[in-house]
Amino acid sequence: MARLDAAPAPVSGRDAPLPSFGPNWFAPVLNIFRDPPDAPLARVDDRIAALRAAADNRIPALPAATRLAKMLFDFRGPTPQTLRALEGLQARVPALARSFAGRLSAIQAAAYGEAFNWGKAVEVTAPLYRRNKVAAVAMSSLAVIEKMHLFGLDPSGVGASAGEALQRSQEHEAGFLERLADRSVSIAVVGNSPVEIGRGQGAAIDRHDLVVRFNNYSADPAFRIDYGGRADIWVRAAGHTGVWARPGSKFSSVVFSGPDRRHHGFAPWDILDVVRSGGNPVFVPTPLYVDLAAELQYAPSAGLTFLYWLRRLRGAFQDANVSVYGFALTDQPQGGSRHYFERPRSVAPAASSHNWTAEAELFQRILQS
Repeated sequence: MARLDAAPAPVSGRDAPLPSFGPNWFAPVLNIFRDPPDAPLARVDDRIAALRAAADNRIPALPAATRLAKMLFDFRGPTPQTLRALEGLQARVPALARSFAGRLSAIQAAAYGEAFNWGKAVEVTAPLYRRNKVAAVAMSSLAVIEKMHLFGLDPSGVGASAGEALQRSQEHEAGFLERLADRSVSIAVVGNSPVEIGRGQGAAIDRHDLVVRFNNYSADPAFRIDYGGRADIWVRAAGHTGVWARPGSKFSSVVFSGPDRRHHGFAPWDILDVVRSGGNPVFVPTPLYVDLAAELQYAPSAGLTFLYWLRRLRGAFQDANVSVYGFALTDQPQGGSRHYFERPRSVAPAASSHNWTAEAELFQRILQS
């Protein structure tokens, strides 16, 4: 059961045995990631357990090993167990394949970086940058790109831009969290479900001190009577080509959902674009994301992640000056979505890692507890 009143725990993670590999260990991994949209979603623990089904030291398939590495990093955090697992995966890559294991090395470097072991992060990443700087930057996290620039291994302007983005986020973070936690500041959290259509809540939404919106939303006049038009905080998926581009300067804060995207996001051009357009990037704490994902056993949506974070900061919503609009979750087809601004509003299911039933249950607990 998620501890709604608890502060995010330090990254100490969910201890688990190191993954071991049988001769065909990668087959269930690929099957899991290829589930058709209408198939039951595989739980996080089940996915990881499938990777440990057979136990010997055969060499794993590189694509599957890379997926396992990212999954462990995202859903377990940079724990000692995760770091050892990544080291084990890297050690099993044959010497002749090392030049093709850049993505795996980039994940390992990002995990070391988030664990504040920059010596190891640079050691893992330096060969990639010496071999091909352009490719290395394209597969690195924001924090690693900045560090490689400081170590003189990336003389391009990308590393300097990464440093500017990190500094901007650090300078903005304290004020953002202080205002988010301040119960005297009224907050409207506005989802994209069509549930508000016809209710005429737009003016009430816009009267709040802060209005939070998610991913693709519409402030067109046709929808303002029900959904309002203001947007102070924009919570968006990182690295998602389906998210509409918006200048960062339109918002007081741009929150990137998922585990801390300074470390867990790769090819972070969307973060750099927000900073270049005058925006202030904000990142979800990895421990909070790990706790929420463990509760759901699925990747949480941006909306539920933000509500969970806000509940941790403010306590029970009944007394927290928080109003929630445009959330139903039960009207989402498994693996798909419905938005108030789409015609038709019934969208065929698409590939997704969210479990809307589990999210709806936790959503009700957040509102009622």
